[in-house]
Amino acid sequence: MFRTRRGFTLLELIILLVVLFLVVVCIVPAILGQRRGTGHRIPCINNARQIGLALISFDAAKNRLPNSGTWASEVDVTGECTGGTNYPGGIDDPARNDIRWDYPLHSWVVDILPYMERSDIADAWKAMDFKNDGSGTLALFDEPDRSVGSPVWEKKGNITHYALSQTYLALLVCPNDTPDTGKGNLSYAVNGGPVMFWQNPVAFNSGSAPLRFTDTGHASLAHDVLDDQKAARNLGLLYPGSLNQNTPWDVRRSLSRVPDGTSTTILLGENLKTGYVASYPGDANPPLSTFGIGSTSAVHTGQPGAGLIEGSWANPHPLFAAFHMSDDFCDPTGKCNIGENVTVFSGDQSYAVRRADWRKANGMDALDNAQRIPESINGALYADDGWPYLNSLHPGGVNVVMCDGSTKFLSNDIDGKVFAKLISPGGTRAMNETWPVFQTSIAEAEF
Repeated sequence: MFRTRRGFTLLELIILLVVLFLVVVCIVPAILGQRRGTGHRIPCINNARQIGLALISFDAAKNRLPNSGTWASEVDVTGECTGGTNYPGGIDDPARNDIRWDYPLHSWVVDILPYMERSDIADAWKAMDFKNDGSGTLALFDEPDRSVGSPVWEKKGNITHYALSQTYLALLVCPNDTPDTGKGNLSYAVNGGPVMFWQNPVAFNSGSAPLRFTDTGHASLAHDVLDDQKAARNLGLLYPGSLNQNTPWDVRRSLSRVPDGTSTTILLGENLKTGYVASYPGDANPPLSTFGIGSTSAVHTGQPGAGLIEGSWANPHPLFAAFHMSDDFCDPTGKCNIGENVTVFSGDQSYAVRRADWRKANGMDALDNAQRIPESINGALYADDGWPYLNSLHPGGVNVVMCDGSTKFLSNDIDGKVFAKLISPGGTRAMNETWPVFQTSIAEAEF
């Protein structure tokens, strides 16, 4: 006896359609959102790559990278070397510090304008290297029109550094950022290493105590400030420097001399807290008056009012021009022997010592000592302008350009040790003894 095969009932068909509809409703937005996020990232990646190639072209032409920010030296200002001006936490040392930190001239962006096919702006900038008041004094990065007596900050009339720096350049802005059309915005920062200065490696919020990279805690291995400076210098790529790069403080680093390899060293990354800002006070936190910027007693008094500065892509301040890793690999007093135990060798003797806690170079538990907010990748999108850590509006991470011109997408959760290695151009040569954290190569899966 044959049984008749029963088809779907109307109710079953309705239930099936409802289930399929719910599946589509749940899945399609996620797919579209992912594609939309990737689509928004592509222009940012393209812009970052072009800027990275401009930096590489500058290096090929000059056999060195530009300063992260350029400042006048004492010779530029007075015609003689008298020792520059004090730097954070340090003393005025005429033998080594010839940089005037109250004379901010321009950022790395100005140096690479010809390689961004903007020679028009570069030539105009060069033509206005001196104030237009007949004094023969170097013009600052936001120099106003002084031809009429009282300073005038506007984009009309005479060409000035201020007017040029407020030129909106689409290449410098990630479309995911919130660009101020007609203003000098910037969405990218160069690799500034672990500290603002290699000469005096003070943490951002550790007071005046330099980071003691080589402080092992072992009596037989003496701590040496010169070793600390060597470590900080080798851990950073672009540092602030003088106009002619002819002082002992200048770092003349070329991409041809990056010991850790150009494909595993970050050159440039996204930072939405740099570039244009309507005005920021000199007493902001972190302190932006470090070099006299924003200080009414300094040569650079700021604008549009005393103690205020309008930012742009030409601002050389290291909290705006460069990005850094968290300084929590050392403690708030600058003591760095807080990490894992390692074995180092001095002569024919081996010692068990502690090294910096590189795990905290990136992580939500790496906190600013004053504000108690994360110094990690995308850890504090709500931070004030001048927050010198990688951040973007892309879900899950940021775009970076490596020193060979390739691009990577760094996860918010990248291991701090890996991040420290990616920032360091010479971590394997940072000190006289070996740092095991920098010994192993970086696998693609670690990004």
